[in-house]
Amino acid sequence: MWRAYYEHLKVVAGEKPEDKRTPLQKGLDAFQAERRAEAVPFLRQALADDLTCLAAYMALGTIFRESAQALEAYKIYAQAVAIAPHDLDVRYYLGESQHMLGCHAEAEATLRAVLKCTPSRAEAHRRLGMVLMDTGRRAEALAAFDRAVYFDRHDATARFFIAQLSAEGKNYQRAVAQLELAGKSTRPADARLTLFAARQPR
Repeated sequence: MWRAYYEHLKVVAGEKPEDKRTPLQKGLDAFQAERRAEAVPFLRQALADDLTCLAAYMALGTIFRESAQALEAYKIYAQAVAIAPHDLDVRYYLGESQHMLGCHAEAEATLRAVLKCTPSRAEAHRRLGMVLMDTGRRAEALAAFDRAVYFDRHDATARFFIAQLSAEGKNYQRAVAQLELAGKSTRPADARLTLFAARQPR
């Protein structure tokens, strides 16, 4: 009772009440409030306090991925995999960061390992397709994107890639069909512009 009254008096006097949150709680609160730069030092402190704190790894990794800091993201997920080798989310994001770094062989191996455990993970099929496209393996990439939309028919990104590869193979009918389907799952303006481009005479 007296403690609460004392805290109330401090507020009345213009003092900030004592923040009893842990660095992890502060970091996650800032992360969820979209104050990503503020979250980073708290999350790093949380890891300094506990190197097995998976929540801190995942939040930091997300921050670095979304800000295109591929190397930092890779470092975080590589550490996370060491403490949680069977966590498929960690392994997937490790593969994504490897791809962002241009480490195609490593990314392919990581993503295939994830898909071996969870063959219905659409985002992993899509990311694998992107890796295969980057290495010039168009037919394999198309098959990967096909699997992505099989497991997630709303995956507009995979459908855009299918359309691109179909157009490259002069299968314009399929390209247009995929873009029309993608347009139902993404921003209409983007779909219309891409669809217009696909329908132009060649």
